[in-house]
Amino acid sequence: MEVSRRLRIARETVRWQRATQDPLEPTPTVDDLFVIYLGEPVDQSLIDRLQAAGGTRVQAHNPYWDTHGVTIADPDGYRLVLCSRTWA
Repeated sequence: MEVSRRLRIARETVRWQRATQDPLEPTPTVDDLFVIYLGEPVDQSLIDRLQAAGGTRVQAHNPYWDTHGVTIADPDGYRLVLCSRTWA
């Protein structure tokens, strides 16, 4: 049986997808960050949805991310940063 894990992210102007078929053992470090630059304040409803899906709001290793956004750890320990700044 073939197993596929997929990640899809969609926003009005951005579409991205990654797929892998190899089983991976999670080995996150404090430097493993997936940063999304929103260019606007982080909506509390988005944080609530991420937490309802198993994420945990955590303090960032680098205080810059706490100043400019929110960090969510997924169940494997990888971190998503929702940054209120723009990519510039």
